[in-house]
Amino acid sequence: MSKDHKITKFFLFSNAVLGGFFLWNSQIILADTINTSDKVTLSQISNSDTDQSGIQSDQGKSNNSNYSINNNTTLTKSVTTQNQNITFIEKDNQYYIYNNESKNFILATPSQIQDINNAKNTNSIQNNYLPVDRQNELDNAVNEKQNTVDDYQIKHDDGYDKNNGDIALHSDESKNNYLNWSDNTNLVNKLQSGELKAGDDLGNGYILHIVDQLSKVPASINNDTDYYQTISKKINDQTIYFYADKNGTLQKWDDSKQDFSDVTKDDQLYSDYKNESYNTEYLNGDSRNAPIADAVENNKNYIIENGIVYKIIKSTKIDKDNLAYYVKYHPTDPVATNTMIDEPLQKINTTNPGIDVSLSDYWIDPNSENSKIDEGINKDHDLKFSTGGGYKNVYMNMNHSSATKGIVTDELVNGYPQLSSGQSLNYLFDSEVSVDGKKNINSNKLLNLFTTDGKGKYSFNSLNNHAAYNSETDQIDVYNQPDVSNHNKGQFFPLNGMQTFFDVKGNPKKYDIAPSKVNHYFGVTMSTSYVQSGRADGNGGDSGQIDGKDMITEFSGDDDFWLYIDNKLVLDLGGIHPSQSGQINFHTGDITENGKIVKSLKDILGQNWNRVNAEHQIKMFYLERGNWESNLKVGFYLNIPDYYYAQRLNHEDTRVENSYAYADKPVDVFYAINQSFALKPNEPTKPNEPSKPNEPSKPNEPTKPNEPSKPNEPTKPNEPSKPNEPTKPNEPSKPNELNKSNNSITPLASSLNKGTVSLFKVAPIENKRELNSLPQTSNDKNDLSVIGFILLLVTGIGTFFKRRF
Repeated sequence: MSKDHKITKFFLFSNAVLGGFFLWNSQIILADTINTSDKVTLSQISNSDTDQSGIQSDQGKSNNSNYSINNNTTLTKSVTTQNQNITFIEKDNQYYIYNNESKNFILATPSQIQDINNAKNTNSIQNNYLPVDRQNELDNAVNEKQNTVDDYQIKHDDGYDKNNGDIALHSDESKNNYLNWSDNTNLVNKLQSGELKAGDDLGNGYILHIVDQLSKVPASINNDTDYYQTISKKINDQTIYFYADKNGTLQKWDDSKQDFSDVTKDDQLYSDYKNESYNTEYLNGDSRNAPIADAVENNKNYIIENGIVYKIIKSTKIDKDNLAYYVKYHPTDPVATNTMIDEPLQKINTTNPGIDVSLSDYWIDPNSENSKIDEGINKDHDLKFSTGGGYKNVYMNMNHSSATKGIVTDELVNGYPQLSSGQSLNYLFDSEVSVDGKKNINSNKLLNLFTTDGKGKYSFNSLNNHAAYNSETDQIDVYNQPDVSNHNKGQFFPLNGMQTFFDVKGNPKKYDIAPSKVNHYFGVTMSTSYVQSGRADGNGGDSGQIDGKDMITEFSGDDDFWLYIDNKLVLDLGGIHPSQSGQINFHTGDITENGKIVKSLKDILGQNWNRVNAEHQIKMFYLERGNWESNLKVGFYLNIPDYYYAQRLNHEDTRVENSYAYADKPVDVFYAINQSFALKPNEPTKPNEPSKPNEPSKPNEPTKPNEPSKPNEPTKPNEPSKPNEPTKPNEPSKPNELNKSNNSITPLASSLNKGTVSLFKVAPIENKRELNSLPQTSNDKNDLSVIGFILLLVTGIGTFFKRRF
């Protein structure tokens, strides 16, 4: 073999060795980032361990805690395209990021640490507490000595937000932590006397707490009075004098005003009144009538007797014995009612002279008044509400033009009419009796139904005025015009709304009175007292007259109407019939029906029927039960008395305010917390293209000489710039610092805000090799691959020609 062949053989062998070396070396380079499709398997980590907290670390064993990444964990790099909420905790001066896939905390990489610090600098960190609805999870975790609950870290200190009532808290609530008051009588006495206050140290580590509700006492002791004390403090100790009218409106005495003032519904007195927590007292004895009379005549609504305040009460009757009262006769309104007959539709000012009026609504079937004759108000009752068709008995007189006598007995029984069959009609008229098919309408009995002539006569006539019950005011509204039906004008249907009878402009509608159009089937009761007026000696012949005019009561209407005086039947206009009329003259004693005298008061009340100053009771019962026309006319010219008496309601207001005291020793309070911040979305990074070796840059063309700015000497042309030096391969990036432990773990410096997920990757590097001696980028890797390939190619070509020649 010649010397030339030996040199050639050595050259080819050297090229082959170097080419192979560069190709092999390019395969072990660490990449700074990995593409979206790349996966890294952490299967080569030794000494892996996870503590019971679920926190993982690449730092090996340190600070007496074991943290490491689970073996055989595969993590995939992803791109951030929307806001990401990063959850982390801090432990032993290090940050750990919660990984939603592995359900563990992983030690933060340097880029993640930078993200956290940036969030802190911009106050973007949010504290998140385990909520109270996950209390059981916290309790179980603490009892099992765990350090985390899912992505929350358990702590036991007082660093939580004490104003946040939605935090799950765990503490030792056993009675051993609370003071037993039964063993500390001296402390109990000091507590009740007010010597102790909340926050006081009671000795032996016990701190006093005072709360305003028993529910705020810890649950473990709020059923044991040995461990808490009730402190009662009087906040009021006085007697309140007040008054309640028939509508339930309350007024109480105000010393500063020397008068009664209204009581609002949020006042404690109103609640006490509803609970009947009061006493009723009256001014008794005839000798005290004078102060009441003086107050009434001087328009005062109270009197003060022996330092006691009484309210003056007006009533239509006196039903208590030994009651001091003042009676005022001839109650007249000095001004006649302005009926405004020729004016547009409007309400008129009506009044009530002291006549109790009650309205009741009845029905057979709420959907059809005639569908079931034996249902609703008719069920199990002899008196039937109906048109009369198909149902005949003594109580149904639809085919006659006159009233039917004898439906009710001649006397009231327990204050109400009784049928001849023996059945009481109290179910129709007594508001205390509840039956199917009935509703009591008004609670205020003094309905202002009446107009007055200003001379003592009070009346209502549906032929002149329409009347409608107003549920909002619990009053009856009377209008200056009558309604007009398709049969006659001036009907009495008080339970329908105004829109049934008048249009929006106030013009009467010609409405249909058919059962399906208006509310038939109702009842009215009226009651009052009257005093037989006249000279006391009875010699003047004026008994039953007021100012020379006869006292009268009159009625006209349909259907049933019964009038009783002192419980005896005086006018009997019963039955389902057209309009019938009646009148009683208290001067002559004549009882007239439809214009004819039929009886005398003497026949019914006896010889003393007209005794002067005798007081009598009138009760009237009216029903609309024929389901067709309904009209009503009533009039009174009577000596109706107003009775005034003195009453007071007193309430002993001795309310107390309770608070509750307990004392405990400080205990560890456990709670769970994490911190989080949001990363804004970035454009996803594309996979790195393999970089080509950098071409040397071409030298710059020499610049042209500058034009002279002045006609002075021309500037010299610039020297051509030197060509740029070829760019060098990128310097190897610095490796992340390795742990002091023997674990070969390097945190990837991939940043979340660059569109990557922070991961850990194993570096398969021998310990004896220096990390910084290796190229660190993909460009370096490509350069070595090209060089190796060229050397091997040269070797192959040389070998070919060597053999050929």
